[in-house]
Amino acid sequence: MQLRGDGLVEITGRKDRQVKIGGLQVNPREVEDALCRCSNVAEAAVVARNDDEGVTALVAYVVPIRPAAASFLADLKAAIASQLPRHSHPAHIHLVSKIPLLPNFKPDVAALETLAAPFKDEARRAAFRAPSDDRERELLAIWQEVLKLPTIGVDDDFF
Repeated sequence: MQLRGDGLVEITGRKDRQVKIGGLQVNPREVEDALCRCSNVAEAAVVARNDDEGVTALVAYVVPIRPAAASFLADLKAAIASQLPRHSHPAHIHLVSKIPLLPNFKPDVAALETLAAPFKDEARRAAFRAPSDDRERELLAIWQEVLKLPTIGVDDDFF
């Protein structure tokens, strides 16, 4: 806040990290805390990202304590679902080797994206489940066309 010359108080911005997701307030720190309470998670950082259409979503970066099992991402999503309301769930969870920090001890978001790149394909391959029947193949083909994605698994979450 600051006091303007005409005596009115002007709100200049937030000091916390709250963001609006679907019209609801979300504190990324609460999501980070929930992720860190999960087994096999050493550190977590959560940031808000805008997609090409301007929709804001949470993206989580997680440092596993031990090499992640194939079910690690599914286990994290289940744990988050039991602890937080739906609008606080990260849209994407990326595995990283460390959380790089800026001099002010905030996560270095640009560096996180760079660190997450090699893990994205590995985690996606580990979690990928191919369609098992014609109905699933047809539905996935429709979603691939709509979302313009090269491959989609049966368990992929687009929200």
